[in-house]
Amino acid sequence: MEEMNCNELVERVTDCLEEALDPDSLMKLLDHLQICVGCDNYFNEVLVTLKVISKLPDTSVPNDTETKLLAVYDEWTKGATV
Repeated sequence: MEEMNCNELVERVTDCLEEALDPDSLMKLLDHLQICVGCDNYFNEVLVTLKVISKLPDTSVPNDTETKLLAVYDEWTKGATV
C-alpha cells in the first residue's frame, strides 16, 4: 500500500472529517498521522477550530453586507487562474 504524503493529507482532511474516505484512504491518512508530527498537529488544529466554531452564536449578515461581499468575491474570482 502506497503511503500518503503531507499534501495529500491536507487535501483529504475534510473528507476524513465528513467520513467520506474509502477504507484504504482512511488507513493511509491514519498511518501518516502516526508518523508525521506536523500533519498530526495540523489535524488536531482543524479539530480544535471546528470545535470552537461550532460554539459561536449563529448570526446573520445584513443583506447589504452580503451583497457587497459577493460582489468583491465575484471580482476576485474573475482574476483567479485555474
